[in-house]
Amino acid sequence: MKTTVLFICIFMSGIQSTHAQIWVSDQGDGTYKNPVLHADYSDPDLIRVGDDYYMTASSFNCVPGLPILHSKDLINWKIINHALPELRMEGVEPANFFDTPQHGKGVWAPCIRHHKGEFYIYWGDPDFGIYVVKTKDIAGKWDKPKLVLSGKGRIDPSPLFDDDGKVYLVHAWAGSRAGLNSVLTVCELDETGTKVISQEALVFDGNDGVNHTVEGGKFYKKDGYYYILAPAGGVADGWQLAMRSKNVYGPYEVKRVLAQGTTGINGPHQGGLVDTPTGEWWFMHFQDKGAYGRILHLQPVAWKDGFPVMGVNDKNYCGEPVLTYKKPDVGKTFPVETPQESDEFNSDRLGLQWQWHANPGQAWAFPSTNGYLRMYGQYYPENFSNFWDIPNLLLQKLTAPECTATAKISAVLRNDGDKAGFIVMGWDYSRIALMKKGDGYALEQVICSDAEQKNLERKATEIPLQNLQMNKRLHYQTPVDEVTFYFRLEVKEGASCAFSYSVDGKEFYPFGEPFLARQGKWIGAKTGFFIMNKTAGTSRSWVDVDWFRVENKNVNRELDYCRSRIKQTLEEISNTNRMPKNIADSLSSWKTVDISIDEWTVGFWPGILWYNYENTQSPTDADIARYYTGLLEPLTKLPAYDHDLGFQLFCSYGNAYRLTGDENYRRILLNAADTLATLFNPVVGTILSWPREVKPRNWPHNTIIDNMINLELLYWAAKNGGDPKLYDLAVKHAETTMQNHFREDGGCYHVAVYDTIDGHFIKGVTHQGYADNSLWARGQAWAIYGYTMVYRETGDKKFLRFAEKVTDLYLRRLPENEYIPYWDFDAPNIPAEPRDASAAAITASALLELSQLEDNEEKSAKYQTAAINMLVELSSDRYQSGTAKPSFLLHSTGHYPNGSEIDASIIYADYYYIEALMRYQ
Repeated sequence: MKTTVLFICIFMSGIQSTHAQIWVSDQGDGTYKNPVLHADYSDPDLIRVGDDYYMTASSFNCVPGLPILHSKDLINWKIINHALPELRMEGVEPANFFDTPQHGKGVWAPCIRHHKGEFYIYWGDPDFGIYVVKTKDIAGKWDKPKLVLSGKGRIDPSPLFDDDGKVYLVHAWAGSRAGLNSVLTVCELDETGTKVISQEALVFDGNDGVNHTVEGGKFYKKDGYYYILAPAGGVADGWQLAMRSKNVYGPYEVKRVLAQGTTGINGPHQGGLVDTPTGEWWFMHFQDKGAYGRILHLQPVAWKDGFPVMGVNDKNYCGEPVLTYKKPDVGKTFPVETPQESDEFNSDRLGLQWQWHANPGQAWAFPSTNGYLRMYGQYYPENFSNFWDIPNLLLQKLTAPECTATAKISAVLRNDGDKAGFIVMGWDYSRIALMKKGDGYALEQVICSDAEQKNLERKATEIPLQNLQMNKRLHYQTPVDEVTFYFRLEVKEGASCAFSYSVDGKEFYPFGEPFLARQGKWIGAKTGFFIMNKTAGTSRSWVDVDWFRVENKNVNRELDYCRSRIKQTLEEISNTNRMPKNIADSLSSWKTVDISIDEWTVGFWPGILWYNYENTQSPTDADIARYYTGLLEPLTKLPAYDHDLGFQLFCSYGNAYRLTGDENYRRILLNAADTLATLFNPVVGTILSWPREVKPRNWPHNTIIDNMINLELLYWAAKNGGDPKLYDLAVKHAETTMQNHFREDGGCYHVAVYDTIDGHFIKGVTHQGYADNSLWARGQAWAIYGYTMVYRETGDKKFLRFAEKVTDLYLRRLPENEYIPYWDFDAPNIPAEPRDASAAAITASALLELSQLEDNEEKSAKYQTAAINMLVELSSDRYQSGTAKPSFLLHSTGHYPNGSEIDASIIYADYYYIEALMRYQ
């Protein structure tokens, strides 16, 4: 990522050290959910070496090949290496065979083993034979591949290093090359495991009318028995077989040990068997999921009469897959980790998640510690029809059923028709590209169906681009334009894809036609970058990929996370009648407070519980929400202490009545509205906020911007049996505040001070902001939320226009490509100032509503996109507390000038976060 400020470099390196974790199998409570990896790791195999687990998978024509993943617990995985930096092996003819895309060819079904201090990976190339590659350092450089057994059709090899020093190899056959399949053969290798020293012997024939398409066998030895585990029945509808014999060449007893059963996990196809240091056994296998590729599941294994029964609910030795299960017992608990997805491109090496569709050319791309990846334009091949034959596609896997990928680029397009773009690649594909067009630029979307059949592309959309961010620079002595641009891909369940773009990184506009991703040849759909020069021999264009960020917008997952934090909070406070308020940065438990009229936050915890019940519809959750709401009842019988009665009672009783219709709740709310109205001063035209501050500060009548939120109680009461004048009172407060509480640009004061004699506005000051004229983030958030709500209740367009004004200022002032504000936009030590997640949560909730109320489609999309970006950021591991604290969020700022609640977890941040999630859902 290109940076000019040291702090940003440090901040982004912190992001790079973690991962987006858009699919997390580890549930944080001692259990996991399948799939363990929702990504295309076809034909997985794995081993344990000491306390470490290593896994590899098929890579076909993708380069680098043979990914190496590492885990400590079989659940949390990270890519640590590739065993094949390029596809150049002995026996491959011609030698440059893999310099062009060879879809579906190359590295099939590898097997990883560890023997006498060396790591081995065997794989079959269906066109050239069986290979092995070795190393003593699995994370370091691997030796050159050796051809073990040449010939067409030999696939899926697995070695066995026997106790007596002999080495055996079992492998399957590909009917497309060998003219036969569904059989397994075994031969003997020399002690190095690199040369065949015997004839091949048939050990299993699946052409029995039952176990057709047997392949992918894995060789093991346990308790004196030789085992071959192999899938049969085909990828989509098959099952797992376990074969057992006292003799390596058989005959083998055969049992079916895993099948789909009553589950939705089809296949379940080939994989690897492994144990834990504590004596447990587990089986990792794949499930074919169409466009997402072959995703990985982990099944518990129980040995029954000498056979490995996989999964649960076994019948006659055959189990069925688990959806959730207790994590493997490896003796310790390890942190959540996922394979790399997002990339800031700050390294001198390409991220391990990226692959090309062929051996890369010498000048396709260069990583750089300058904070970007530079890719140079390549020329189209002769007889070009579509991108199926384009080798210089830099791609990575889809890693979740739903995700959003956003990229920032800077492109220098030197010739008419040159283009830099973003693609979802498969048998069907769609791409969008920034394109040089004459003296200007355009954006195009192209779609291609059945690309392997050489079908021509179809241009779906093209628009001219305006207001691009351009930097003038010199290339040698030639002036060139460097264009900054943003691509975005949103993937929804079922692999439905939609593109959008931005010229500034803040406002994203939907672009082109929706597209249904489709798998490639034996691989899942992939996404990434390309740059093409239209005409051969022209000066090379280039693109600097600044960053690529993948985030999860799966609301259900985030609501599940909230539910887990609620559970932990309930465990903490269950023996008290107190409400959670905040958690200091250095602490891990809630500070709780007694129910008191002067504790303005006591209504947020019951409100959170009601939102949780709305999500779960659990009677138990409703009872818990009722209990904590009931604790507030003493407040309903007191005179107004200040304006915060709305926060205290509408967040709690308001949600309670909305969800239950309980008449007692309605009466309490009507009484609260009447009580709040006693603070209204008709001379001034607003509700008095802090009666206790009138004399000490000489503020005859003060109104704070937070008070806008409390108007909702008055509007509600006027519509639900209360005095209709409450509606007029609320409108008057909103109008007076709109007139006096804001500066010309739409920025608000925290406090407006009025004269009580004639009601004139005296001055605007701050209380919790940095300065009287600064833009205090949470204050502006209250304004956005408040005027959105007022427009919803009144339908008066002047309030909509004002909501737009205060919102647009907030969005303009956000740091570039960031969505969580500093506590005050004008704080003097930015970027060393603390952030305020509470302001982002309030704003995100408000903008989701504003986007639905908007009468302007462009603004609606703008506000919805901004809200989603805020939620995505809040839902990242940078702002969620994870399991470290019982709060939802970290990094809120309460009263900075007073030194309280700085960089803390605060209960109202959590309230508006879960409200925003519910609104987005």
